[in-house]
Amino acid sequence: TMYISILFFGLISIDRCRKTLKPFTGSHSGRLVWRKLLSGAIWAFLLTLCLPNVILTHKTPPSRYFKCSDLKAEAGLYWHGLVNHVCQVIFWGNLLTVIICYTLISKELYKSYSRTKSQNTVQNVSLTSSGGKTRKPHQSKRKIHVNVFLILGVFFVCFVPFHFARVPYTMSQTERVTFDCSLKLFFFQLKEITLFLSSMNSVLDPLIYFFLCRSFRTMLFQTLRLPSGTCSWATGNRVI
Repeated sequence: TMYISILFFGLISIDRCRKTLKPFTGSHSGRLVWRKLLSGAIWAFLLTLCLPNVILTHKTPPSRYFKCSDLKAEAGLYWHGLVNHVCQVIFWGNLLTVIICYTLISKELYKSYSRTKSQNTVQNVSLTSSGGKTRKPHQSKRKIHVNVFLILGVFFVCFVPFHFARVPYTMSQTERVTFDCSLKLFFFQLKEITLFLSSMNSVLDPLIYFFLCRSFRTMLFQTLRLPSGTCSWATGNRVI
């Protein structure tokens, strides 16, 4: 499920980038069907990829103290290494996609923000001369920062450390290279710590929904019986 989440992160980033750069390009029912088929294909592909890894783990452990690789046959070790390489390609490819998409999104949002700011400056001058109140642009800028960097922050905190640690750990488990016992233990502990960080994705996903999905915020506030303007300092939405 980790790599399903990573793939969906990449696809969501592409979709948001497309909607930001071409906001007037509408969607149709055929595109919705295509998205459902793509989602099903991702689930089927990763299930097919991981299933042999389970089937080829059938050896009896040689003693009470053993590592996971001791349960795998030779074909199982080969397949485990192959799966690791495929997962690395999935991760780094999607990381590059996310960075490119959100770089383009941030540039477009700042262009839009600059245009809006210049228009507001003209309006503020006229309002000030007529005795009206000026509008502050800081809230819009804060919302841009949150929307752009939240997903990148979750991606880097949850997934990057694990994938740096996974490479040497998998090599110590599958490659015909002699690793010192203490080094193997270090790789294992590092992998477990970074795996815990990657599981934090389940905790941080609701934050993404909260900041980026207005319908999720509305439903949450209704459930908790909070006014709709709650946390407007972070989301950039004000009740007028």
